[in-house]
Amino acid sequence: AARVADLGPLRTLRAHDETGRAGYVETLYEWLRHPGDPRAAARELRIHPNTLRYRMRKLLELVPLDLDDPDVRLALLTQLVAVHWS
Repeated sequence: AARVADLGPLRTLRAHDETGRAGYVETLYEWLRHPGDPRAAARELRIHPNTLRYRMRKLLELVPLDLDDPDVRLALLTQLVAVHWS
């Protein structure tokens, strides 16, 4: 059985994080936890809000996601919470 963290775009993001230490998985997690508030998400990550925006832009170049779609956001957040708490 596939692990939740290995499904969909998270597999690509995790692999990229492991090789490049970009922090994309954690960045996406905090971005989804703090919708519309990049300052709060950046604060949780202990980075500057512009760094958060840069990471999100690069992340979306690597794995195109429709983050305007609430169903996509919900699916990703559910998947990330399962990974975060496992």
